[in-house]
Amino acid sequence: MSRSPQLPQSPHVPTNRQYSQGKTAVPDKVLLPVVQRMINQLDSLFVEFVGPVGMELAEDVYKLWLKTGKTGPSSLRQYAYALSVQLDNPAERQQFTEHADHLLLQLQSGYVR
Repeated sequence: MSRSPQLPQSPHVPTNRQYSQGKTAVPDKVLLPVVQRMINQLDSLFVEFVGPVGMELAEDVYKLWLKTGKTGPSSLRQYAYALSVQLDNPAERQQFTEHADHLLLQLQSGYVR
């Protein structure tokens, strides 16, 4: 899995991102707390599928996702999709997508940890 992450269509908008390791990606714009929590949950889910390199891939996907300029709750499905296309195995991609959809459904229903 040494390919570069790809995200459909993207101009660039920087933002502030805290990872569990405490590093910040691109400072500038702050995400809504609910969006940041979902991003962290989706990243954690992605790492479960990919392993330790998953956080680095997720960071790259995150930066590309920011370029779309759409960083609100309604754009989280696009972020999850961008992570899923990094998975080469179709079965794993499908399983990741199902889990991600479940997380996003929790957000829509108002239940977000």
